[in-house]
Amino acid sequence: MWTVLLVEDEAFVRRMIRSSMPWESKGFQVIGEADHGEEALEFIRKYRPDLVVTDIMMPRMNGVELLKQARREGHTCRFVMLSVMDDFQYVQQALEFGASNYILKLYLSPEKISEVLDKVDEELRKQTVSWSREMEEVYENLWSRLLNSWKDEQSLPSGPAMAPGLPSSRCLIIHLIHGKPSFTLDAFLALGIVGAEAAPHLNLFHKQGQTTVFYWLPPSAPAAAFKANTPAWKEGVAVYASVYPSVDLPNVWEHVIRRADEQWYAGKTGVFGVGIPSDHPIAAVPTWELEREVIRCLEQKQADSCKAQVSRLWELFRGARQPSALVLEAADRLVKLFALITGRTPSISNEAPLAISHDGLQTVVELEIDKSIRSWHEQSVEVTDHPEINKVIQYIRSNYASEITVTGLAELAAMDDKYLCGVFKKKTGETIVGFIQRVRIEQARAYLEHTDWPIAEISYKAGFAHENYFAKVFRKLTGMTPSAYRQQVQHKS
Repeated sequence: MWTVLLVEDEAFVRRMIRSSMPWESKGFQVIGEADHGEEALEFIRKYRPDLVVTDIMMPRMNGVELLKQARREGHTCRFVMLSVMDDFQYVQQALEFGASNYILKLYLSPEKISEVLDKVDEELRKQTVSWSREMEEVYENLWSRLLNSWKDEQSLPSGPAMAPGLPSSRCLIIHLIHGKPSFTLDAFLALGIVGAEAAPHLNLFHKQGQTTVFYWLPPSAPAAAFKANTPAWKEGVAVYASVYPSVDLPNVWEHVIRRADEQWYAGKTGVFGVGIPSDHPIAAVPTWELEREVIRCLEQKQADSCKAQVSRLWELFRGARQPSALVLEAADRLVKLFALITGRTPSISNEAPLAISHDGLQTVVELEIDKSIRSWHEQSVEVTDHPEINKVIQYIRSNYASEITVTGLAELAAMDDKYLCGVFKKKTGETIVGFIQRVRIEQARAYLEHTDWPIAEISYKAGFAHENYFAKVFRKLTGMTPSAYRQQVQHKS
């Protein structure tokens, strides 16, 4: 609901404007009146209305001076000027300073006011979209600070450390874990935490199945802007904090997220107040060793062992109360590696694995293990029209991390070494050694793109006995060193 201030020195004109127009049906609410410009300016400073409907000719401060001063002070409210015929030179000045429209008092009517309000509504909506985009960068920066503070076991720096000119001095924060690729404004309003009149003042910030809603309260809004008795919600966790000064935004956001995480680990759903979050410290969790074990078991096609390692990893997350955002990052990383190792497209199409609880997310990851191994077994090996060469190709793809010799492959294919090399080159266009190197470098590239493992470890996991030889082959096939390739990928992302 857009807020309106009426400024007119003639009381009967104010009453006529206020009573003759069904403001709320147009999405507007009159929140104040003023007799002259000075009084109106004080009201604007205190309550920041979205629209000011003002007479031009008034005592003490006229409408044009009111508009100019409001703009000098940085107020972005829309202005609609009321004038008589001989005010036209003032109307021109008002339009130059950004007034949305003017109405001649002689032709003042509900129809005319309605037409002007439609235009102002469109302007305000565009303005809202614009500041939402500007705030997106602020949220992104703050989100990165939160993640880094959790990973590095550091306290969140005090103070807002945000861009000046925030939309309001007060903010209501609601954090939702819903496990969906997106979450719309309509879906949020349907929860009933805030009323529909809040819509123009809401920003939604979405990350991997989680959404934070920022309600930048206009000064005229009451402090208790949320509804305490919200209906039951079974599709996720929503946690809201009472209205706080905007300068406290970073710490309040962290408190709300941590409270939502508590419910997420407990498998609860519904709408909750922030209360007092647990004082359980957030500690960096050393997960790479366990993640490596998960990958190793997958490479060996050991589904049960792979799931057992995932279970150990998830218990580690639970014991440390790792923030759900970091658990989602780990799940996303694993699922992408599953797909790369088994040569299939992830079934979660560019989205992190999503679930509304910690246990539910573990189930999603375990299902991806089954899909990956099943896909691995079902992959066609009919690469050529020669069954023995296909058998050799499949063996190389499945065992690239192990030592592979031409003699061993020849025994597999029941052929002489030289004969196998000749047939392989004829059927594939590559030498056996060249094919093995290409398969190994493809896997190495995947590890460089999706892990922060050391180059030496990637060399070993890709099947190279010596790091220097790995670097030489990598450069030959890609035109750059492994380190340069990783830097290039990180720069693009």
